[in-house]
Amino acid sequence: MLAGNGWSGVLAVGPAGSGKVAHVSAIAFGGQDPGGYQVIVIDRSEEVVRDRESQRQARLAVLGSTLAGVAHEMKNPLQVILAHAELSLDPAAPSTDARESLEVVEEQAGRLNGLVHELLGFSRPDAQPLETCLAAAISRVIGLQRVSHGRRVTFRERILWEGTLFASAVRIEQILANLISNAVDAAPSGKGVIEVELRREDGDAVITVADNGTGIDPMLRDRIFDPFVTSKPASEGTGLGLAICRRLAAGMGGSLTAHDRPESGAEFRLRIPISGHAVEPTPLIDRAVVA
Repeated sequence: MLAGNGWSGVLAVGPAGSGKVAHVSAIAFGGQDPGGYQVIVIDRSEEVVRDRESQRQARLAVLGSTLAGVAHEMKNPLQVILAHAELSLDPAAPSTDARESLEVVEEQAGRLNGLVHELLGFSRPDAQPLETCLAAAISRVIGLQRVSHGRRVTFRERILWEGTLFASAVRIEQILANLISNAVDAAPSGKGVIEVELRREDGDAVITVADNGTGIDPMLRDRIFDPFVTSKPASEGTGLGLAICRRLAAGMGGSLTAHDRPESGAEFRLRIPISGHAVEPTPLIDRAVVA
C-alpha cells in the first residue's frame, strides 16, 4: 500500500543475481485523497555495473600495491641470506665462518617470517609493544648491511643515547634497513660515508641516516614519500620503500622526514616518542666501521 504522498526508492528487478536495478518514484496526484499515482521507473543497471567495476579495480590496485610492498620488504633480508649462503658454501671459508653464516641465515629467515606477519597485520597496531634498545637495533642493522653491500662504504655510528622505548623492534629495523640501503645506493661507491646517529630530543628518540651522495632529486623532493615515486630504474626499485617507512613511523606515533645536507648528500630523520621506562643516557659513544 502506497502512502498518501507517494514513494521513492531503489528496487532490484528481474531474476535474482541478474544485476538489474531500477529507481522507482510513485508520485501521488489528486490532493489529500489521491486519485492515482504517476510511476516513473529509471533503469540504473549500467550505473551499478560501472560502480561495481570501479570498486573491483580499486581493490585490484590495493592488492597490487600490497604485493609489490611485500616483495620490496623481502628484498633486504633475502640479500643478507644469499650473501651468507654464498660464504658458507665457499670451500675456502673456515668452518666457524660457515656456522656463523648459517646462524645469520636462520636469524634473517625469522625476520622474513616477522615481516610477513607485520605486512599481513599492517593496519593493526601492536597489541603489546616490547621494550626496544635503539642502539642495539642500529648496530644489528648496520652489521647486516655491511655483509650484504660489501666493502663499498664506511659506516659512522654515533650513539648519544642508549635508552629504551616501547615499540616494535621489527618495524624499527625495517625502517632502518630501508634507509641505510637507500643511503648506500646514493653514496659514491668506494668513497661513500653513511652516518647514523641516535639522540634524545624533546622527549623523542631521533635517528638520522645521512649519506654523502648527490642529495634528493629536486623534481622528487615534494613527492619522495609518495608510493611508486623513485629515482631508481624500474628494475632496481618499486618506489614503495619510503612510503612504507613513513607509514610504519606514523603507526608508532612518530614521523619520518627528509632533507638535503648543506655540504652534500641527503639526511633522513626518524622521530619516535619515548614512552614507558627509559634508561638514562650514557656518555657519548662513537664507533666507525668500515664496510
